[in-house]
Amino acid sequence: MLQVIEAIANAIAHTDGCSLLDVDPGLSTNRTVYTFVGSPESVLEGAMNAARTAYQLIDMRSHQGEHPRMGAMDVCPFIPVHNTTMEECVEIAHEFGERLAVELGVPVYLYGEAAAEEKRRLLPSVRAGEYEGLVEKLEDPEWKPDFGPSDFIPSWGATAVGARKFLIAYNVNLLGTKEQAHHIALNIREQGKEKPGRLPKVQGMGWYMEEANIAQISMNLVDFEVTGIHTAYEECCNKAEELNLGIIGSQIVGIVPLKALMDAADHFMKKENLFILEEDQKVRLGAALGSMVGFLTYGNRKFHHLDTKMRELIAPLYKAMKDLLPFVDADAAAFSEYMLAVKLPNDTEEERKARETAMQSGLLTAVQVGVRVLETAVWGTYYNVVTNLKDIKDEELRTKMQAEIDEALTTAQQNCTAVLKVLDERKE
Repeated sequence: MLQVIEAIANAIAHTDGCSLLDVDPGLSTNRTVYTFVGSPESVLEGAMNAARTAYQLIDMRSHQGEHPRMGAMDVCPFIPVHNTTMEECVEIAHEFGERLAVELGVPVYLYGEAAAEEKRRLLPSVRAGEYEGLVEKLEDPEWKPDFGPSDFIPSWGATAVGARKFLIAYNVNLLGTKEQAHHIALNIREQGKEKPGRLPKVQGMGWYMEEANIAQISMNLVDFEVTGIHTAYEECCNKAEELNLGIIGSQIVGIVPLKALMDAADHFMKKENLFILEEDQKVRLGAALGSMVGFLTYGNRKFHHLDTKMRELIAPLYKAMKDLLPFVDADAAAFSEYMLAVKLPNDTEEERKARETAMQSGLLTAVQVGVRVLETAVWGTYYNVVTNLKDIKDEELRTKMQAEIDEALTTAQQNCTAVLKVLDERKE
C-alpha cells in the first residue's frame, strides 16, 4: 500500500508547476488525501498524472475501507486558492473530467459548483450506493455519467470531479462504538436522518478505527465560515456528554486555511478568558508555556504581589515566542529540502552520492532547527518552574530545586552549543 501511495505522490510532485503540500493516508479508511497547488494548467496535469498512476496500481475489486467511495480516484475537487475564481475551477473540472473519461475510458460525474444539474451538487448524492452499487446506478438513465461510458469498469469504478470552496475534513475521537458515533453525526450534520441537524454546512458519519481502538465522528465542514472547527468540536462534546461518552481529541485530515485555526483560537481564548497581546500569539511553539504563565498571572488579583516580577518576565518571554516564528518556517523549509532530495534521481553511482549528500544536508538542517527550538523551550520551562517555585514554603526544598533547575538550564544551553558546533563541523 505504501508503494502505491508514494507512486501517486511522486506522480504529482514531478509535475511541472505542481507543489505537493500534504499526503494524508488513513489505515481504517484505506484512503489517501493528496493536497497540491499550482497554476490551473499545472494542477490539471498533476491530477491527470495521479489518475494515470492510480489506474495502473489500484484495483477496486479488492478494496475495503470505512470511508464511502466509488472509485480508485474517488473524488477530485478543484478549489480556488489565490488569484483564481470559482468559474475558472468549474472550467478546469469540466476539462479534467472529459480528459479523464477519454484517456482512461472511465465514468465521470460532475458535482459541486461544476454539477450540470441540481441533484448532483452534493457529493454524498453522487456517491450514494458506492462502488458496490455502481452496476445498478450506471444502468439508470437518471444517473448517466457526465463524461465517459455507462459501463461498469470493475478495476476503477467511477470518479466524482467538482469545484468547491475549501472543505475541512475533521474527525472527533469518541470512546464509544461506530453506531454511537454515527448517531451523533446524524444529530449534528445538516442533512439529518429524519430532520435537519444542528450544524449547517456540515456532512457527517460515524466509523470505527481498529488501529486506534476508538470511534470517530467524521465530518466535512463544507463552509468553515458558517460552521467552524470549534463549533463542530463543541457540539460533538455536548452530544457525547448526553450519552455519557468520552471525547478524546480530534483529527484534521489534510490541510486547513489559517483563518479556520485563528477562528478556533479566538473562540477558546474568549471562552477561557485568556489574555493575549496580539493575534499572532495564537500559533506558537516552545516558549508558549512560559509566556502563558506570565499572561495568566499578570493582572490577576490573586497574584497581585507578583505583578512587578511578571512585568520583568513577560517581555523576554514574549520575545522568545516571537523569535520562534522563523523556526516554524525553517522547520518547514528543512522538511522540503529533505523531500526534494529524496526525489532526486538515483540510477547511477554519481546520482546516488549526490542524492545522499542532499538528504544528509536536509536532515542536518532539520536537527539544527530542532536544537534551537529545544533550547528556547527549555528556557520557557525554566521560568515556569521558577514562577511556581516561589510559592513553595519549604525553604530547603525550594533552594535545592532552584539549584537543580539552574544547573539543568546551564547544561541544556551548553549541550545545545556543543550539538550545533558538531553539526556545523559536519557541514564543512
